[in-house]
Amino acid sequence: MKKSKKEEKEINELKKNLVNTVQIPLVVKEKDHINKIANRKQKKQEVSHKEEKKDKINNAILLGIIILLLLVTSYVIINKMIESEKKPVIVATNKAKKNTKLNINTKWVTADESMFYFDPDGNFYWYDDYTNKKDNYYDGTYTYKQGKEALKEMGYDEKEFIKVFGEKISEDNVYSLELTPITAFIEGKDQSDTFLPNGTKWWYILIIKSEGGAIAYNKTLDIRYHLESYK
Repeated sequence: MKKSKKEEKEINELKKNLVNTVQIPLVVKEKDHINKIANRKQKKQEVSHKEEKKDKINNAILLGIIILLLLVTSYVIINKMIESEKKPVIVATNKAKKNTKLNINTKWVTADESMFYFDPDGNFYWYDDYTNKKDNYYDGTYTYKQGKEALKEMGYDEKEFIKVFGEKISEDNVYSLELTPITAFIEGKDQSDTFLPNGTKWWYILIIKSEGGAIAYNKTLDIRYHLESYK
C-alpha cells in the first residue's frame, strides 16, 4: 500500500527525533556500594565474633590454670599440716627460759582474784583476795620436783603428757609440789586447828605455758586454776 505524503513526512520526523535523542544508561552503582558496605559490616562482625570467641577460650584457659595452681597449693599446705601434726614438737628448755621469765617463784593470780606465791626460800602463801593479804589466807612450806621427775611423780611419760597437755610446754616448766600448810587465818583469826588437822598436806601441780600464764591443779582438794602472773 502506498503511503501518503503526509504519513511519510510523520515517519521521517519520528526517525529524526530518535536520532537526536540522548540515551541515558541505567545507574546501578549505588546498589553496588550498599552491598559493599553490608559486606564490610558482615566481615567486621565475623572478625569480632572470632576475636570474642578467642578471648573466651584464652580466659577459660587462664581460669583453668589458676584453679590448678590453687589446687596444687592447697594440696601442699594440707600435706605440710598433716606432717607437722604427726611430729610432736617439744619446746627446748633453753628456748623456753629465754622467751619467758616466768617460773615457780612468780606470783600467780587466779580468775577469781585469789593469789598463789611460792617464794625462793621454800614458803608458800595463798590469799583469798590478792588485794588483802591480812585476812583469809593460808601459808606453809613446800618442796617440789621439776621436769621429768615431776612427770614421773604425776604418772606420765613424755608422750602421755603431750597428749593430755599439748606440745608447746617445756618439761622444765612442769612442777609437782608437796605443800605443808601451817597457818589458816580465816575471818580475822587463826583457825589452823579447825582447817588444818595434823599431817595435812596438799599435792599441787603447776604447769607454766610457754606463751605466758599457767594452769594448776590441787589434786588433794580437786581444785583447778587458770593463772596469770602478777607484778
